[in-house]
Amino acid sequence: DGVHYAAKLAWNAALPLLQPQHRHLLKPCFAAAAKALESISSPLARLRTALHLEVAKAEADVESLSKAAKEVSLALALNYPPSAEAAALWGYERPLDRFLQPMARAARLRGAGAANGDDHDEHQDPYSLSGLPDDDAVVLLERAKESKSAAVRGDYLQKAIDKLSLLPLLIPPAAVQAGTTLDAAALAREAEQLRMARARTELWADIV
Repeated sequence: DGVHYAAKLAWNAALPLLQPQHRHLLKPCFAAAAKALESISSPLARLRTALHLEVAKAEADVESLSKAAKEVSLALALNYPPSAEAAALWGYERPLDRFLQPMARAARLRGAGAANGDDHDEHQDPYSLSGLPDDDAVVLLERAKESKSAAVRGDYLQKAIDKLSLLPLLIPPAAVQAGTTLDAAALAREAEQLRMARARTELWADIV
């Protein structure tokens, strides 16, 4: 099929340019390819997800956050085969969820902050949305990204650090010894622990 061929060609040709400084150059091509694949209900779900992810990153780079959130939503709605290796490494069965889920979380919390912004009294912490310091830190990080002032960005980032400092140390699950068999519930617990540990690490990395 011509649409599939063109979309694959666009993706493969762009691979050397998948860098933050070149993302804006690729956005029109990737957006067109994603739209074309959607129009024919293409079964190439993994490719479609990757295209939406890169468009979302490009939109986020220029602070088109609502457009980025829409692309993330479209990507998460697609279904492609899970990967046992990705689940073991990142805690997500679908490899690209490692990038998409944090973006979706940030968009959700940013929306919650906007919706609840008028509900806080002057004595409340305006970034305490859910009582969860890590969620509050995500909100503060998003505010820092949106700010044009270095001083304001620094203030938001320090507040995010203060929030994360309230949390207990999160230790990833220990490696399973060879020959050990875990039941489904234990595997699910380990995957969730790994996901939480990696999410916390990536949040710290973004702040630093």
